[in-house]
Amino acid sequence: MVEGMQSILPALRQMTKDMPEDLFRELTRTDNVAASVIPIYRKYLSEEEIRELIAFYKTPVGSKYAKLAGTIQREGMEVNAKQGQMTVINYQIQKGKFSVEPPKK
Repeated sequence: MVEGMQSILPALRQMTKDMPEDLFRELTRTDNVAASVIPIYRKYLSEEEIRELIAFYKTPVGSKYAKLAGTIQREGMEVNAKQGQMTVINYQIQKGKFSVEPPKK
């Protein structure tokens, strides 16, 4: 989770250029983020299950997944967003609210 958070910090910083650096650092401290999700993990997982997850993330495939999880999630969100946009456009075309002009020669 922390690695995923760290991977999006450059893009987040780009979107908040006018925010003072010290405030940005405080708002994006990974210890704050981790502390905020601990109750959520406790809600859904037992202590034993969390220990099993930790063991998994120490394996080669778990380590690889931890490094790629943010990228995988981001790409999945992008694909779903594009599919959603196409669904809306197709609906608008079917309802006559949007027309597509043939390419000009």
